Amino acid sequence: MKRLLIPALLALAAIHGPALAAEPRSAPANSPVSIESALHADSLEQRDEAIRQYRSILKGTTDPALASMVRSRIFTLSREVYDERARAAVGQESKLANAVGPNNTVAVGRFENLSDDETSAPLEKGIPAMLSSDMAQVKKLTVLERVELEALLRELSLSRSAMFDSSTAPRLGHLMSAGRVVVGSFRHEKTDKLEMHAQVVNVKSGRLENSVKVNGKMRDFFVLEKDLVFKLVDKLGVRLTTAERSSIERQVPTKDLAAFLAYGRGLDEEDRGNFKGASEQYQQAASKDPGFTEAKAAAAATGRGTISYGDMAKGFRAGQAAPPAVKPVAVKPAPSGPGTGAGTGEGANDIVMERAFETERLTGSGLIPDLGSGEAHDRQVTRPAVSSNGTVIVTGSLPR
Repeated sequence: MKRLLIPALLALAAIHGPALAAEPRSAPANSPVSIESALHADSLEQRDEAIRQYRSILKGTTDPALASMVRSRIFTLSREVYDERARAAVGQESKLANAVGPNNTVAVGRFENLSDDETSAPLEKGIPAMLSSDMAQVKKLTVLERVELEALLRELSLSRSAMFDSSTAPRLGHLMSAGRVVVGSFRHEKTDKLEMHAQVVNVKSGRLENSVKVNGKMRDFFVLEKDLVFKLVDKLGVRLTTAERSSIERQVPTKDLAAFLAYGRGLDEEDRGNFKGASEQYQQAASKDPGFTEAKAAAAATGRGTISYGDMAKGFRAGQAAPPAVKPVAVKPAPSGPGTGAGTGEGANDIVMERAFETERLTGSGLIPDLGSGEAHDRQVTRPAVSSNGTVIVTGSLPR
């Protein structure tokens, strides 16, 4: 079983306010979910419950117009939850100054581009995305979400120099309850030489703990990235099993470097809030490599951009999207009460849906079909709970 810790960062009521303190209205298990029910939860700002019901509708509907609207609303709600958490965490930064996770809890930050040109700039987001995905295959490591980190960076409004300064890493680590933060840089030269350098910062001491680097040709990027992962894991004091090493080696979202660079540009545009631009880049990645299913899923998630509750309700009621042909889908009632994760953004954690190759591995079956990629992975995952220190815990088995 794999345990993924995602910091909730504050008390439940502090995140969601009085409107979310009320008991969520849930559909009975194994019953159809109506769009009216989802809209009702949405109108009450019960984000987790709304997301849960929207996802159930997305599984059962045969209406492409409704699916598009629902997918966009899920995307919007999940982003709102992460941004809201980030605001609350920064607001309570003094109280979180001593918050440190276990040493095996790792956050991976952006990699600074030290190249003379900007052609390789998309690797700033692409490298940490792949590293996070690969390191999450290691059972003894707990890897925190890239989207959580990006939400914090947006809220902190750091300068570019501060963003890549290793002295900033402990601050981010405290806000995310990480034990270690990986930061790094890369340099691509005109000779096609590529160098990637990663540093491991200990959050508690604030000191640089270890560093690793790899060198080679840009055309061999995917091989070099695996080499970097293996060196990093070793420096983190973890010995890989044969199965884990094999899983990491097999996990390559695409072998087309141009497609991956387009994907990295999509990540950057999405983080900036330019969803139209993000979707265009993801579509470009998918067109360069039709087998790049993660790019297709990301394009579907961002294609319509964000959509407000008002627009969602108006579109449905105006007949822009017909009532869903929803099949009975097993729907668990949203948990409530101490230690259950109620009101902590678990629905958004369950979705972090925009990123198939980056986060689908963490959130359970049914995610990618919900986004229209047409692919699923066989695994078992339980819904997240919240520990006494305010950490959302997601448990489940990873793909072999």
